[in-house]
Amino acid sequence: MKTVLTFVLRLSAILSIFVGLAAGQGSDYCGDANGDRNVNIGDAVYLINYIFKGGPEPLGNCCDECLDGETRPCYTGPSGTEGVGECNAGMQSCLNGVWGPCIGEITPVDELCDGLDNDCDDLIDDNLTPPPCELNNGVCSGAYKTCGGDMGWLPCQASDYGPNYELEETRCDGLDNDCDGEYDEMCSAPHVTSYDCDADTCTIAVCNAGWADCNGTFSDGCEYDLSTSVNTCTNPHMWGSFPGDEGPSCGGTDFTISNHGEYVYRFYMYEDCSNPLDPHDVGIRATLTVPAGTDYDLYLYESSCSTLRDQSTNGGNTTEYVDYYNEDTFGGGTDESRYYNVEIRFYSGTSCANWTLRIQSWAE
Repeated sequence: MKTVLTFVLRLSAILSIFVGLAAGQGSDYCGDANGDRNVNIGDAVYLINYIFKGGPEPLGNCCDECLDGETRPCYTGPSGTEGVGECNAGMQSCLNGVWGPCIGEITPVDELCDGLDNDCDDLIDDNLTPPPCELNNGVCSGAYKTCGGDMGWLPCQASDYGPNYELEETRCDGLDNDCDGEYDEMCSAPHVTSYDCDADTCTIAVCNAGWADCNGTFSDGCEYDLSTSVNTCTNPHMWGSFPGDEGPSCGGTDFTISNHGEYVYRFYMYEDCSNPLDPHDVGIRATLTVPAGTDYDLYLYESSCSTLRDQSTNGGNTTEYVDYYNEDTFGGGTDESRYYNVEIRFYSGTSCANWTLRIQSWAE
């Protein structure tokens, strides 16, 4: 009776061990006591031999995922992408009963411009976001590169920039045709405030203050100087000596000068009729006739620039007058000859015509 009871107890132990080994989770071979990669009656016999006959113990790694050195294919990418495009399976190796990482597999990545199906959707170089062209100012704005497959993104050509693109800007059209951040560069000329475009050609619209375009040539801009002082009051243009007497018995002076711009002229008005019984005052009158569309002012100095005798600032399109005389007293003997500086000063406007300065001997 004792022998039967011992047998039953040992058989129960065998079954509990086998069932426990076979009940392991996460392993294809849990319960494989003899290590033949199968779970069957042979494992039970192996256990009976171990318990009853002192045979070898069950293998300690019977619940491992794998046997060391074992390999298998692997793929961790999304379902349906293996073997499509660039996506391929890799290999796993068993180490210490555990499957290692998947080596050599290629899973989907964002599509590249390289002539390959990188995202493994069976389409090549699709759904790409092209980079902008090398030039992106002016008419080149919004131009993008083209994918050239295995050559990558292709450099942009003139045709990529549209019909208004020029390698070197030649057209006057208000556009930045060569995409350098500036437009109509050829429309820059001296003393030009603004320009117009006429059939892609630059034309002068407005000159800087004090300048005029009188030859109609754009390249030299507004070439006619109306305002730059040719000389100064302390360094006047000496015009000459002239009789300054006024009266029927004296010849007097009356002549004109035609010019443009700012000038200071110096005149010596001398006493020509010196008769104690018939005195004649000695003086000068300057009359400035200005061209239409301009405003010049007129100043008269005696001897030096510090002695202002008269001035005329009437406004645009108006004739200016200045005058002064030295009185010749009865019984005379005093020389009334004097130097006078006449200053023509630009104020505003533009014109290609000259002003006219009339110089006369004068007295009230």
